[in-house]
Amino acid sequence: MPDKLVNVKADTAQDFLDNAHKLMGGDKLGDTSYDLDAKASVDPKTKKIKKVTFSLTTTIKRVHWSGPAKAKPDKENAAAIKEIEELNKAHEEEHRSGYEKTFKKLKAKLEKDLVGKDPDDLKDAVKDIKEALKDTCEDLHKSGGMITATDNGGKITVKESAEGPGGCQ
Repeated sequence: MPDKLVNVKADTAQDFLDNAHKLMGGDKLGDTSYDLDAKASVDPKTKKIKKVTFSLTTTIKRVHWSGPAKAKPDKENAAAIKEIEELNKAHEEEHRSGYEKTFKKLKAKLEKDLVGKDPDDLKDAVKDIKEALKDTCEDLHKSGGMITATDNGGKITVKESAEGPGGCQ
């Protein structure tokens, strides 16, 4: 599924970050969400699960520079804006990849283990998957997710650092 882009107009790297934060809310430059679906068929005689299918769909929403607000960015700011956008895209794609890997690890085992179980056990399995996905997100934020730009008198430094806990669902 293609990314949903949020267009941001800006003349400087800092304007890009500020405008992007306003549009996304808080300090975010992107959001990777997931939709977890579980379908189960139940044996009418035994009232036990006879088949379960889990599916996961991910969606990335991220900021995208859509041109100048007033004046064309100078060379340093243009390069910094591009770097911010590339770092953010890579971060959100890491979320997607992490979610998909985590889901894949759990999917087959849970689908197999739930056969013959009570339908209420499906809720616990969904909860377990969601907790594992949240842990994957939190692990990623231990090393990245917070992007900043510092103007050192014409030389702009873009840095990605740990976003820290929270913000994951």
